[in-house]
Amino acid sequence: MDYKDFDLQDFLQDEYFVGWILDPGIESSHFWEQWLTANPGKRETIQQAREIISSLTYKKKDALDDKEYSEVLEHLLKVNQRKNSQGFRWKAKYTLRLAASVAIFCILYSYVRQAAVNESPTKDFQAVLVETEMGQKKTLSLPDGTSVILNSGSTIEYRVPFEKNTRTVSLTGEAFFDVAHNEKKPFIIETAGLLAKVLGTSFNIRGYADDPFVSVAVLSGRVQLSAEGSADRILAPNEMGIYDGSSNRIALSSFDPGEIAGWTRGILSFDQQSLGDVFKELERWYGVTIEIKSGVRLEGRYSGRYSNASLDHVLRGISYTSHFDYEINNKQVSIYESQE
Repeated sequence: MDYKDFDLQDFLQDEYFVGWILDPGIESSHFWEQWLTANPGKRETIQQAREIISSLTYKKKDALDDKEYSEVLEHLLKVNQRKNSQGFRWKAKYTLRLAASVAIFCILYSYVRQAAVNESPTKDFQAVLVETEMGQKKTLSLPDGTSVILNSGSTIEYRVPFEKNTRTVSLTGEAFFDVAHNEKKPFIIETAGLLAKVLGTSFNIRGYADDPFVSVAVLSGRVQLSAEGSADRILAPNEMGIYDGSSNRIALSSFDPGEIAGWTRGILSFDQQSLGDVFKELERWYGVTIEIKSGVRLEGRYSGRYSNASLDHVLRGISYTSHFDYEINNKQVSIYESQE
């Protein structure tokens, strides 16, 4: 639709415009804000139309029932007939204006009528999905001011606006949250059968689909963990909750605050992890596929720490102690049995 040539009457008749004024949504607000930026000369006309529509729908109690609706339409038609009977020269433009008046009334009536059906109508909302690919990290700000750093191969879902009484997001993968404080609207993260509920705090949560456990490490504030069949746990700063979905149990553990969220600063660390888990982490971190060739024995465990290091640098360090050779070909990594 090209609105550049619209006048006041045209805007009042346009259902999409009227809908934006009466019940603005994210999509419609974005469209009209962009359109006004590109057409600043129409701002006065838009404001006039806004005032007219708002004044006609000021109170929900003013919504008409079916009988009143019919009476108004009948009145408009009688006015038309009376003017004709008095010798009034009814031109085409007056017919169009009457039609426009009826159209405006019908549009406004439909919106007001819908609002009056429920005392607390459900607001329109938009589902938001943010994903990171392997080897990618993203920082995002949620509508309430909460900051989220999303690790590689992760997904977060939420709705805009949030629910009336809670702020709920669904997470698959790993993320670091710095939650905006709001005592009246708890922040809830759903991941792999575990619910983490906070009012305002910073913490790291990890729940990849192929991980056997979900871990929640609290850096500040408190987090309440809940799972079906398990007693709730309250985590204080420097405490970690580890949820085992197979047994529905939540265990408590300590952690190193300097290491748990090191990934947000480009720090890749391993603490006595199997080589299988190490390679899995490298695939996520660098966005590669690692193939273990025949004859390679993935034995022992590995510990190490790397800061903003290249994949070649990390593999070189691991291969020294774990005794394997490797080859990097773009996004494909091959692990061979050491020839030494």
